[in-house]
Amino acid sequence: MDQLIQSLLLAFANNFTFYLKSHNYHWTVQGENFPQYHTFLEGIYTDAQESIDDYAEQLRRLGAFPKGDYTSIVSESELTDKPEDVVDPQVMFTNLLADLDILVARLQDTFDLATASREYGLQNFLADRIDTHRKQQWQLNATLTCLPEAEVQPRTYPDGLPIPDCLPAKYQPASNSGVPQGQNCANCEYYNPNENNQCELWHGEVRPLYWCAKWAPEPAQGA
Repeated sequence: MDQLIQSLLLAFANNFTFYLKSHNYHWTVQGENFPQYHTFLEGIYTDAQESIDDYAEQLRRLGAFPKGDYTSIVSESELTDKPEDVVDPQVMFTNLLADLDILVARLQDTFDLATASREYGLQNFLADRIDTHRKQQWQLNATLTCLPEAEVQPRTYPDGLPIPDCLPAKYQPASNSGVPQGQNCANCEYYNPNENNQCELWHGEVRPLYWCAKWAPEPAQGA
């Protein structure tokens, strides 16, 4: 049950962070079809906002207490909480799609744990959330096919060196507020310092004090 609660807490934090980001995009989006984008993003953030209370009540049913302050919530999120200074709808929709991949993966893991615990009401709630996000993924992908390609600026480290294209969009400094404390590439199971700091998951060079949402703990010695 503890594992189920921890996974549901992560799902709660992910949803809260997704709500904040999509609401920010609703305010700041620009483009030729601004009214449609503005309304579309309103639907996304409204759904996330309205589900916050449902997440919290599911946690209370399990005897857990959801966090009630912004800092505590986003510190547990697997999404980055700092919205980039973007107004281009293509960049926004691409970012939201990446976040939805993380949201759905966490919900699926939580669903499996709820199934094992025979928490059938929670199963139904999680299945509904997964279905809603799958529909949002479809809508975002369909919208992106109609948008002109945005000019993609190459990503660089603070020292100006390029970040390999193979690394995910959520690859970021481990010091960022949305990164779980203590997690970084240096203590991730995919990090190989003996091979020029290669990440064996993304097949590219990473920096020890960076992080991505696929972080996994190093296996215990002798395991």
